[in-house]
Amino acid sequence: MSLLQKENQTTRMPTAGVKKGIMTRSKAGVSKGENFDPNTKRKAEASPPKGRLTKRSAFAKGPTKATGKPGLKETKAVLKDTTNVSHTAAPKNKENKGVPNYLRPTFSTQQKCTNENQFAQPAKKAEAKTRETKEEAKVEDVTKQAGITKASLRSSVGKRLSNMEKSSDASLYESAVESLSDESLTKDIKCKSMEKIEEVPKIKTELAEAVEKKVESAEARLKAEPAKNIGIKEEAKEDYLASRLPKGVNDFDSENLRDPFQVSCYAMDIFEYLKNREERYKCKDYMRNQTSINADMRAVLVDWMVEVQETFELNHETLYLAVKMVDLYLGQVSIKKTLLQLVGATAMFIACKYDERIPPSIEDFHYICAEEYKITDILAMEINMIKTLNFDLGAPLSYRFLRRYSRCAKVQMPLLTLARYILELSLMQYSCIMFSESKLGAAALFLALQMKKISGWTPTLAFYSGYELKDFAHIVLFLNKMLREKPKSNISTIRNKYSHKVFFEVAKTELLRDEDLQL
Repeated sequence: MSLLQKENQTTRMPTAGVKKGIMTRSKAGVSKGENFDPNTKRKAEASPPKGRLTKRSAFAKGPTKATGKPGLKETKAVLKDTTNVSHTAAPKNKENKGVPNYLRPTFSTQQKCTNENQFAQPAKKAEAKTRETKEEAKVEDVTKQAGITKASLRSSVGKRLSNMEKSSDASLYESAVESLSDESLTKDIKCKSMEKIEEVPKIKTELAEAVEKKVESAEARLKAEPAKNIGIKEEAKEDYLASRLPKGVNDFDSENLRDPFQVSCYAMDIFEYLKNREERYKCKDYMRNQTSINADMRAVLVDWMVEVQETFELNHETLYLAVKMVDLYLGQVSIKKTLLQLVGATAMFIACKYDERIPPSIEDFHYICAEEYKITDILAMEINMIKTLNFDLGAPLSYRFLRRYSRCAKVQMPLLTLARYILELSLMQYSCIMFSESKLGAAALFLALQMKKISGWTPTLAFYSGYELKDFAHIVLFLNKMLREKPKSNISTIRNKYSHKVFFEVAKTELLRDEDLQL
C-alpha cells in the first residue's frame, strides 16, 4: 500500500507518545500537587497537558500499546567546607602596661650603651612598625569617606602640628608625627627630630598638601562611580541615542541596558549578523531531485514533528531548527520514502542536544518512532547528517526574528501567539523554504497585526527589522492564502494545538481577504 493511500485512509494521525514513566514538565507539576490552570501560560509556551500518550510511526495507521519505563533518579551533590584555620595570639607584654610610649625603655638596663637605636629591642621595633601601619591605615580610611570634608581635615592637621611646635619633648613630637605622616616621611622625621625641630612649618605644609590630594582623589572616585556602573555617562548616552534613532522610534535596547541577559549593546549587531548569514543557509528546490518523496509527504513529516515537540514539551526553537536541518539535508541527499521519518527523528534528536537544557534520550526517540528503526540506525543517521551539514547548526531561524520584532514593538501575548500560529503553519508549506527567514518572521507579525486590526508596519518595526513593507508584501499575500485554504484532516496538529485556550484560540481568528490588507 502506498503512502498516499495510507494518508487517505487515516482520518487523523494518532498522537505520538512516550513510555510510561517518562517525567515531563507537566507531569512533574502534577506530582508536586500543583493545580493546572488552562489560562496560565506555561514555560516554553508548551501545549496543553495531555493524557496518557501512545507511540506511533509518522506514517502508521494507528497507535500501539505503550510499555512502562522507569523514571530518572534525582541526585544531589553537597560541597562541605573542611577548612579549619586556627591561630594563637601573640603574648602581651604586661611589664610596661599603662606607661606612655615616650617613657618606655628602648634598651636593656643591664647593658650600658651609648647608641640607643643600635641596641634597641626587636620587639619594640616590631611594635613601632605595627603602630605606624595602623596609623597609616587610619589616614587612608579618612580619605575614602565622603562625609569628611577638606576643611575638617586641614583644621585637625593644623591643631595637632601647633601642639608639636609648643612641645619641647622630642619623643612627644615623634609620637604625634607618627599618626599623621606617611611611612617615608615618618622615618625621615624620626632620624632628625632631635636636631631639626625648626623644620615643623615645612612639614606642616607637606602634610596639608598630601591630605588635600587624597581627599580630592577620593571625591573624584565617588563622583565617577555612578557613571561607571551604567557604562557611559548620561549626557553621552543621550547624544548617542539621538544620533542613531530616527524620529518616532522607541529605543527598546536602551530601556533594557541594565539587564545583562538582554545584551542590549550587542542585540542590533547580533541580528544583523544573522541576516547576513541567511544566504549561506538558503534551501534550494530539492524535490525535483527526490524520486521517492514529495511535498505532501514532507508536510506529513512536519506535522508529526510538531506532535513530538508537544509530547516532550520542547522549545519552539528546537522544532524550527529540526525542520531546517531536514530541508538542508534533503537538499544534498536523495533518500527513500521509508527513511523519511528516520531523518525527521534524527533531526529532532540533534536539535534537542543543541537547544534543550534536558534533551530526551535516544531511547525515547527510538520508542516514539514505533520502534521501526534501531538505535544504531538513529546513531548512524546522526553521524551522516552532521557530516553532510558540515557540523554547522547555527542557522538563522524565522522564529528568532519574530521574537525580536515582537519584543521591540511590545506586542501583547495574544497577538504574538497568532503570529506564531501563522509562522508554524508555514513550516508545512514546501514553498516557504525559499523565503528569507527574517522576512518570513516580519510577514507573519504584520499579518497578525492586520488580523487583529491593531496597526500596520510602524517606524519602530521598520527600524529594528531593517525592512519596509514593500520588501515582504509578496510573503504576506502567500501566508494569507495559506490561511484561507481548506485544512486537511491528516495534518491538523497545528490547528488543533492553537485552538486550545492555552493559546488563546488564535486558530479561530477571523480571516481577511487580500483586498482588506493594507499593503
